[in-house]
Amino acid sequence: MQKAVVGLFFKNTDFNIIPKALNQWKEWVRSRKRVKENARYILNCLNHPLAIYFKKWKYEKADSEKVLNRLSKKQLVDKIVADENLIGSSKSRIQRMDQAIDHLNIQRDNLLEHFIKGQRLAIAWLQNYNIA
Repeated sequence: MQKAVVGLFFKNTDFNIIPKALNQWKEWVRSRKRVKENARYILNCLNHPLAIYFKKWKYEKADSEKVLNRLSKKQLVDKIVADENLIGSSKSRIQRMDQAIDHLNIQRDNLLEHFIKGQRLAIAWLQNYNIA
């Protein structure tokens, strides 16, 4: 609507180029505002408290690849063997933890059973004491 009014206002004069210039200027102002908003958004993202951890996560793979590229073949083989040993020790640790959990479950079941038996004994004693 505004473009039409401006166009009608300048149509019969010598200022044929002014409406186009004003429209281009308005578009430039809009684009400048968009650029400012995008820049503000990016700065907010960069200044976020968790941005450090995001960058660490993002570039960790590249950093580890650079470290691996500097190692010799023997060092790589030693690293693979050490990692496999860690995996094996982790597996045995998980098995031991599973056994400990199973043992604790058995103890819990025994304690619950003794608790229930104690409750029954207390009820029987109270019933016997009240009757006699």
